[in-house]
Amino acid sequence: MQTPEASLAALTKRVAKLEAQNHRLKRAGIGAIIVATVVIAMGQGPAKKVIEANEFVLQDASGNTRARLSMEVKDRPTLSFYKDKASVTASLGGGDEPFLVLYRLGTTEEVTLGANRTFFGLGLYEKEIRAGLSVQKGVPGLELYNEYGKPQVGLELSSVGPSFMLTDPNFKASLEMGVYPSPVGPNFRMSGQNKEVLWSAP
Repeated sequence: MQTPEASLAALTKRVAKLEAQNHRLKRAGIGAIIVATVVIAMGQGPAKKVIEANEFVLQDASGNTRARLSMEVKDRPTLSFYKDKASVTASLGGGDEPFLVLYRLGTTEEVTLGANRTFFGLGLYEKEIRAGLSVQKGVPGLELYNEYGKPQVGLELSSVGPSFMLTDPNFKASLEMGVYPSPVGPNFRMSGQNKEVLWSAP
C-alpha cells in the first residue's frame, strides 16, 4: 500500500502529463483553424490577372484565324471576325468614332453603323453608298443614292418643318417640297442644273 506522499507524487505527475498533452492539443487546434481560414480566404478572393498585348488572335481547330483584336490605329481598338483568312464578316471599332460594319461575303455590299463628330447613323453600301439614315447637327434625314453614290432622293426633318427632294438621273433638274409654318405653308420648287428656279408654288 502506497503512502499518502507517494500517492500525491503520482497524482501530481499525472496532472502535469495531462496538462502538457492538453497544451499540445490546443496548439494543434489553433494551427488547424488558421490553416482552414487561410484556405477559405484564398478560395473566396477574386483572381485578378492582367494580360497585356498588342494583338489577340483566335484560331479554330485547324489553325485558321477566326477573330482578331488589335489596335487598328493609335486610339482605335478593333475586333474583326473572319470566315477565312481573307474574308472579314464583321468589324467592331472603338475609340472616339466607334463603328460596326457587317460585310456580305462575295460582294462589295456592307452595312455600317457609326457615330463620329459630324453625324451618327446607318449606311448601306455597294461599291458606293446607296442609302443612309442619319442625324446631322440635330436634323434627322434619309437619303437614297444612285450606283455612283450621288443622292437622288432625300427626306429630312429640320426645325422649320419636313422637306422632300427628288433629283432626275442626269442631275439636270430637281424637285423640292416642304411643309413650313405660316405664312409660308406648303412649298414646291423645281430647279435646273445650276440651281436656278424653273417653277415654284406658291
